[in-house]
This record gives sequence, C-alpha cells and structure tokens, in this order.
Amino acid sequence: MDKDKQTFTIEEAAELLTCHPETLRREIRAGRLKAAKIGRDYRISRFQLTEYWRAAGGGELFGDEKVLEPDSQTAEDEVRSTRFYMIDPDLSDTMERADKIALMMQLRRDGLEYQQIADEMMRRGIKTSRGHSKWHKGSVHAMLRKYL
Repeated sequence: MDKDKQTFTIEEAAELLTCHPETLRREIRAGRLKAAKIGRDYRISRFQLTEYWRAAGGGELFGDEKVLEPDSQTAEDEVRSTRFYMIDPDLSDTMERADKIALMMQLRRDGLEYQQIADEMMRRGIKTSRGHSKWHKGSVHAMLRKYL
C-alpha cells in the first residue's frame, strides 16, 4: 500500500491502524471519524485519518511530516462535483440539528415516549436531517441516545 496517498479505503485505513475494517465503519457511523461516501464505499482523507489517530492518542501516523488541512475551496468543489457525504455536517446544518435535538430532549424531559416525540416532530412540520417529513421512533431514539 502506498502511504503517500491522499485518500484511503476502509480496508487500507484499517491496515494502517492495525484494526478491523468494521471498527472503522462503526467509528464513521458514530461520527468520530469523518469520511466521504462515494457510491457504496467510504474514502478517508489523509488529514481526517491523521486527526482521528491523534485524537485517539496515537502518535505520528505517516512519519514526521506535517499533514495540512485541505483547502476549503477545493473541498467545496469536491462536494459539488461528486456524491460526497460528510459525516459531520457544516455549521448551518449543525445549528439546525442542534435545535432539533434540543426540542427532542425537552419533549423527552416532559415525559413523551420516542413515538410521541416522532409524532410531535411531524405535527410541527420539522423535517429529518435527510429532508423527509416522516419521523420514526428509532430515529428519535438514536439521536437522543448520543446526548442523554
């Protein structure tokens, strides 16, 4: 495997970190490792892999070189030109998501069950993060489980 690459597949990243590929998939789904989903596969940038490794307490992953954050304009162009899904949404989406989670937490504190919260979100016309109008109790539970 070429360690000079700028992006890695899950399998290549797992080999670098000496872990199982499913471990990285779980980390991506949990939002602890940022990755792009292209088709059915994920791609992890050299920068994100290095940041994840450092946050986990690891040392230098690619030697003593400095890994630079990608140029923001280049990243924006890449988002527009491919089917590119970042696990961590941009700031405006985060604010919107934060408002949704705050509302769900308040409803939960008021004693509503997950299905009742889902029904209330639909009644208020609040869309899911994917833009759907139908909420499911499992989605509400999954979102709140991270914060409660």
